[in-house]
Amino acid sequence: MPATAVALQILLILLPGFTAAYLVQLLATRAKQTDLEKVIEALLFSFLIYVSYGLYFSTSWATSRAKSYSLEIERSRKNSHFS
Repeated sequence: MPATAVALQILLILLPGFTAAYLVQLLATRAKQTDLEKVIEALLFSFLIYVSYGLYFSTSWATSRAKSYSLEIERSRKNSHFS
């Protein structure tokens, strides 16, 4: 795989972290950061974003949620006045 493709993949993975770090930089008054500190902060924010996304949208949660929803539909059809 070419180096430019790998660099683009890394940038896309870190993009949420860089966006979050930029928003924090706009909202908070902090000392000037070096480039290394910005990259480390972006890594940390990206990690936190991906972990929270993974926990919130995990497959087991989505599957159990869909099953309980489909059970609610079946119950409401049995109790319906249109049957």
